[in-house]
Amino acid sequence: MAIKYNKVVIQSYADALYSQALGIEVIYTILGFLLGTAGGVGLTLGAASVVGMAPDAGATIIFGVLGGPIPALIGFFLARPRAFLLRLQAQQALCFVQIEQNTDLVWRGLDALLQRSFGRQP
Repeated sequence: MAIKYNKVVIQSYADALYSQALGIEVIYTILGFLLGTAGGVGLTLGAASVVGMAPDAGATIIFGVLGGPIPALIGFFLARPRAFLLRLQAQQALCFVQIEQNTDLVWRGLDALLQRSFGRQP
């Protein structure tokens, strides 16, 4: 069975790589936020138990919410290099498709020119 060039396969591959890059950024950001929130809540509860006080619900919520954004940003920026590499790989695949289209256009033009000039039939 001969395998033939199919640009739809390459386009699907590039689309999947872009989706994977976005997914990595989203997952790392969410994980960073959740870990930061859990850490903020844990620190508040731990500090209250060390001091021997009952945990304050307001402080627990505040530190939980404030503990999320910075780790979320860290997670996002940790995901960026991997996401960039996936997008770059997708662009390289799309370049192959474009090169094939450009090359095919040149060969068709050359073939038409030869047919007009020499009356050659394929």
